[in-house]
Amino acid sequence: MKRFLIVFLTPLVTSVAILIRFDFVQSVLKSYFGTNSGDIIGSILLLLSLYIYYFNIYIPFVTYERIAKSRWTALQQTIEGFILGYSGIMELNVNIMIPERKYFKRIEPVINNKKKKKFSRRVEVFKIIWQDEKSSIDQRFKLTINQGLCGEVYKAGKRTEGAALISSELGKYKFNFTEDQESLTKDLVILASCPIKIFEQTQDGLSKKVIAVLNVESKTLGSEEWILDRGKRNTFFKSIDDLEKLIRNLI
Repeated sequence: MKRFLIVFLTPLVTSVAILIRFDFVQSVLKSYFGTNSGDIIGSILLLLSLYIYYFNIYIPFVTYERIAKSRWTALQQTIEGFILGYSGIMELNVNIMIPERKYFKRIEPVINNKKKKKFSRRVEVFKIIWQDEKSSIDQRFKLTINQGLCGEVYKAGKRTEGAALISSELGKYKFNFTEDQESLTKDLVILASCPIKIFEQTQDGLSKKVIAVLNVESKTLGSEEWILDRGKRNTFFKSIDDLEKLIRNLI
């Protein structure tokens, strides 16, 4: 019913209200209903149109805007609580990224040459939709779904065991970065990425769909033990998994 009011009835009522302002229509109405019939009908239709707009478009929009604002506030408080849990141990930065389709970009490296960027006519590039206040991601840093830990977990649909970005461990990871990207992330010590999933109705029933990626990183020296030590890693990722579940219900 609401769809009918918004999509069909509102434009129809508005169109008729405009139509009866024409002299030809006014003369026809006067001949049948009297001198001021056109003005009266037009006023009624205009009021009806405003009524439909107010209760079926404006009020729902304001309500949705209020709910959305409260969700982002709850999201910020949730992530701040997660960061505070590691205060004094390591300083964490958190962001949430979603992929966006872009055209005619040079981001990914040429095969076997990190110094050059290949030309892509169409590519999915990550966009930050939320980051904590202390996050210090360089605005020049761009990342596609074919790069980094973020791209890996997005495409795989499951998280990895993170990355300890120290010299003795770097050889384990294939981030597919250019030299510029490596330079912009050289201060990171650890990185953990977790896909954010929602349930989606398909022909085969409910299935999980990755809609975003939660990234947790730190520049604190010594924080690599939270990736390299199995016990600490399990604890760390248990808290990240719990955070992802909370975020999933907020966005």
